[in-house]
Amino acid sequence: MMNYLLNQQTLKRHLSGFSAIVRQFKNRVNSIRKMSEKTKRDNEDIVGLSSNILQVSEFRFFKLSYYNWYGRDLADKEMEYLYTEYMFDNYVPHWVRHTARKVEACYAQGTLDPRKFSINQPVTYSHANENIAANSYQ
Repeated sequence: MMNYLLNQQTLKRHLSGFSAIVRQFKNRVNSIRKMSEKTKRDNEDIVGLSSNILQVSEFRFFKLSYYNWYGRDLADKEMEYLYTEYMFDNYVPHWVRHTARKVEACYAQGTLDPRKFSINQPVTYSHANENIAANSYQ
């Protein structure tokens, strides 16, 4: 009988500890979901803003980012696959995020040179681009 009571008490302790772990896990999952949704919005914003600053399409921005990261071009068919993931799943590769952050930082400092990003045409900045960039840092 004594052994049975000890087992029940031990079981209760383990269950209470387990329920605390489950609560912590649920809280972490919820916070990750919230962060994931925010990250998706931020990814869309950062790619759109940076391509807008450089006055290129988002697809071309992906190609330029790949070239700047890996030092070589990627075939359009392979790039279409990556770009489709971005369009439908909001997945932004690390090399695109890196280039986008560099573009935004250079633009904010006033040192943006499109040639650094393999763009040979002159970029003229419109008033709309200035408003977009200014709002992204607030």
